[in-house]
Amino acid sequence: MLERKRLAYGDGMIAKPKIMKSLVFSATFLATLTACSPATNAIPRRDPVLEEARRSAQLPRSGERTVAGCFPEIASIGMERAETVSEAICRGNREFILTNRSLYIRTRSADHLHLEDAEVTLNNFYSRTDMRQIIARGIVDWEVTDSACYFLTRDRRLTVMPNEEIGDTIPEFELPFDTANIPRNRMIAHSGFLFIAPLSGNALVMSFGDQQDSRFIPIRSSNAREGFFLREDRLFFGRKGIEEREIRIGGPLVEDVTAATAAR
Repeated sequence: MLERKRLAYGDGMIAKPKIMKSLVFSATFLATLTACSPATNAIPRRDPVLEEARRSAQLPRSGERTVAGCFPEIASIGMERAETVSEAICRGNREFILTNRSLYIRTRSADHLHLEDAEVTLNNFYSRTDMRQIIARGIVDWEVTDSACYFLTRDRRLTVMPNEEIGDTIPEFELPFDTANIPRNRMIAHSGFLFIAPLSGNALVMSFGDQQDSRFIPIRSSNAREGFFLREDRLFFGRKGIEEREIRIGGPLVEDVTAATAAR
C-alpha cells in the first residue's frame, strides 16, 4: 500500500472550498421588468476581469466530450482580477476549471423556486478551492471523475480532492517512482480506477473509496510517446496500432485489473 498523508485546510495556502450560487430569472419575470423600465440606449459596461478570463480561457482537453454550456461560459464564474484559466475539463454536468491560483467546479442545476409573481431557476452553483500550494509543487497532470479530482505533482505526490463533502483534510499519497517528467498521456481515470505509468517500471493502478487499494500491473515503456488511450470505452496503453496493449477490468478490485496483448 502506498504511503498516505493528510493535507490540512487552514494552513494559509489551501482554503476550504466555498459554494457559491448563481440565479437566473425566468423569461416571464424578465419580461415584466422590461415592460416597467424606461427605454434607454445604454452602453454595456466593460468588465476587465471578465474580458481577461475570456481571452485566457482554453478549449476543453483533447478527447473530452464538450457538453452544452461548458464553453465559452467559463468566464461567468467570476474569477478574481489577474486570475487566468490554465485548463478546463468537462465531465457530465460539471465543469472543472483550473486557473493559475484556484480550482473551480461548476455544477449545472435545474432547481426551480416559485414566488408570487415570478419563477427563479438555480442555473448553476460552484465551489472554489485555493490551489496555490499544489500549483507551487508543479502539477504534472490532473484527472477528474464524478467524485474527485486527482493532482499529480513533480514531488511524487498524488493529491485527491473530493468534488463534494470535503472535510478538514484531504488525502495525499507519496508514489514510489519519479513523477517530474511523466508526460500528460501517462495518467488516466477509467472505470473507477486511476492509472499512472512512470517512464521506468510498471504501471500503477489505484482504487479509492470503500475499495481503496493499489498494485502494479506489467505494463512499462520508456517511450514518452506511448501512453493510455480509449477506444470504444476500452482502455489501452501504447500507441494506436503500434504494440498497443489492452487493460482489462474484470471487477471492482485492483486484483481484477489485468494487462493483455491487444487484438489486431
